[in-house]
Amino acid sequence: MVDEVETQPAAQTILTDAEIRALAYFAIGIGSEGSIGGRDVSNRLAFAGTVRNGVMDPVGNSGYSIGTLQTDLGQHPEAAAQLVDAYQAWARTYHIDWLLTDAQRTQTANDLGRNGQAIEAQNGRPLDATVKSHLDTFLASDAGITFVHERDVAQIAALVRPGGGMDQLQGTLLYQNSSLDDQAKLATMVLKLENQAGQGYYPRMINGIRSGTINSTEDAKNVVDGFMPNRSGPSRDGPDYVESGMDHALEGTEVFNALRNADPRSPLHQPWQSVLANPLVNPTQTAQDAAHPNLGSEYVAIKVLFLQKQSAPAFVEAMAQGGAYGYNVINGRGQSRPQSTSLYASGDDFVLMDGTGAGKAYVGCVWSDVERTELTRINNRDGTIDLDINRGGATERLLHIDPNAPVLRPRIGLLPTGVLDERPGQGAESITFTPVVNEEHHRNGADLECPPYITRHGAMGRNYSMPQSADDRLLPQAERAVRQLDQDLGRECNYQSACMAASVACLAKANGLSRIDYVLLSDARGTARQGDSLFVVQGDPSDPAHKRAQMKTEDAIGTPIERSMAQLHGLNEAHQKLQPAQAMEEPIRETSQHMRMS
Repeated sequence: MVDEVETQPAAQTILTDAEIRALAYFAIGIGSEGSIGGRDVSNRLAFAGTVRNGVMDPVGNSGYSIGTLQTDLGQHPEAAAQLVDAYQAWARTYHIDWLLTDAQRTQTANDLGRNGQAIEAQNGRPLDATVKSHLDTFLASDAGITFVHERDVAQIAALVRPGGGMDQLQGTLLYQNSSLDDQAKLATMVLKLENQAGQGYYPRMINGIRSGTINSTEDAKNVVDGFMPNRSGPSRDGPDYVESGMDHALEGTEVFNALRNADPRSPLHQPWQSVLANPLVNPTQTAQDAAHPNLGSEYVAIKVLFLQKQSAPAFVEAMAQGGAYGYNVINGRGQSRPQSTSLYASGDDFVLMDGTGAGKAYVGCVWSDVERTELTRINNRDGTIDLDINRGGATERLLHIDPNAPVLRPRIGLLPTGVLDERPGQGAESITFTPVVNEEHHRNGADLECPPYITRHGAMGRNYSMPQSADDRLLPQAERAVRQLDQDLGRECNYQSACMAASVACLAKANGLSRIDYVLLSDARGTARQGDSLFVVQGDPSDPAHKRAQMKTEDAIGTPIERSMAQLHGLNEAHQKLQPAQAMEEPIRETSQHMRMS
């Protein structure tokens, strides 16, 4: 009889086709192209420019546009004619009095199909105001939403076509060797550039990746930022529209990555999986999916998160832990302010609303519609928040938000409050521990001490003269913290432990920590394995005033002790030279570090 061996599924290394399409539609479309201030503007005529006193002033060569991906009708005049024909068909059924004459139809199609240069040549003449109002009404109808969505689907198909920018990016080693999070960022940049400017910019990024001048997402973003001079804003040095548009798209990517990495136990996990099953579903048909009976509500919830993209990643993380979100926090001016007035979470229950105030509630595993006008937020003296809803004249408690309540799913290695809420990096190898170097020091019974392995391996004391100051404490503190971590994991101290301790001491010193109280490992998230990242902590992790720094675990255990000691030696020399000035500025320095690291 042959024993059956249970095999684990291989870790995902490449974003799927469905994920790429979801990224294009939600992060780039809803997150940057088709929304303003948390409001969906995809189903109305938009204009890339300003209108003053009835005169249109276009940005670049842009004209009117529609859709989640904002199809530029000036660049696609055939779509302008199709829009007018679809409007005519709708008007014949629902508003016969709005039907355009043949002359009006031709004029409207021509006006919509103008690019920026044509608009300027006609002295900025706008579309007839009445016709525009009627077109917007059509675009907001089910027929209009369907027309727009079909354009969006076609546009995404063009973006992911064989030989296109995305296809070329997927063939590069940089993309293939990147973490899934970074693949999403690289894909966002290429898709956004092609969607916004066709062949204008993205080939430069692909060529830079192939030539080796672009080796990271940071390099790619720097290239984007340099495409055009910064001339916007009152000071004329603000980000150009390509740069600012990319910033908005990458904020959407943060939401995408947060949802993709979400804990499977999170109440947001299933909505994301349902949407991912068909990311380009017609928004008017979400209630018709028998395999996903809650898709109508789930789709709206996911869409709202991309509309509220700046707050959404933290909200998704709170939901992953079953914690609280939406309570009051103290800002940099010492003022109390809500984390959000649109996103609320308490355990596994939540409420989320878009910029118009419309949204969804998920309370007690039941979905319902909510409107901001129905809700009352009550700030209690103990720091908790009550969110009440008035329906049919009756008021009931919807959520009680307690920022001090224990989370439902504390992260492994962290306290139940979940204060070290950091998403680990993707793609790191799991921690490996070689056989113990010093067999005679194996633990037995009550002997929980490991040898002073940094000294044992010849890195400290013999090669470097450490200054006799408070900085001397970082190395033994790092050793004790790593020994405790090894003990908690049931492992013996070994050479990799020594490397980790030396790296931790450097990390703490470089980030201004004056002592090391804990070394903690990250939890498993998405495709990231437990222990991909480590945290060095000064203070109680449950205290919001604690300080911390983070690095990849594989870097910590893979850096030779000698290299870390040389780095620490250099940091201490620099500290000694600046010590008099630091003594005078210590309170300010500590405050700034607290703001930066916690």
